[in-house]
Amino acid sequence: MESHGSTARRDLLRVSGTAAAAALTATGPVRFTGCTLTGAPDTAPLHVGAADLTVVGGTLTDTGIELSAVRDQRLHLDGTRLTGTNNKKALLGRATGPGTITWQLSGTTSTTGDADTAHLRITDGTNHYSAFGCRLSGGTLHLEPAACADTVHTACVEHGTRRTALPETGPAAHVDGNVRT
Repeated sequence: MESHGSTARRDLLRVSGTAAAAALTATGPVRFTGCTLTGAPDTAPLHVGAADLTVVGGTLTDTGIELSAVRDQRLHLDGTRLTGTNNKKALLGRATGPGTITWQLSGTTSTTGDADTAHLRITDGTNHYSAFGCRLSGGTLHLEPAACADTVHTACVEHGTRRTALPETGPAAHVDGNVRT
């Protein structure tokens, strides 16, 4: 499934569920290029079951993405803008499941709608995380060390972002070289 340069409301992307729990359950790779996805602060993020989701450019407002983790999955955000919040208080996150998740963020800008919303919340499972050249404003960043098989978080700007959990730099983690204001 591929979408280019369109404005898509969450309800148009719904494959199953209600406006409070929209799901994108494609089996093949999914790519959004220059799209706008808009939700509401009191609804759930877009629940994604696709094995490979790439978002290039575009904006996600008051929605976010929750990977299902029912299988191994990869999320790649490149130059994407995330803003606002949702009822899970995480713009990016994963459901509990056996799948290994690979997170690849490059040049992404994320601004939370409140201090309690996480830009990314990883609490369990097996995760490979890489963020390079991203800008985070407000909110929190939660990367539970026990859930991160490897972590690279570098050349990012964090403005008013609380790190509630983050692996220390070591053999499987590099979290240095960021600007924090």
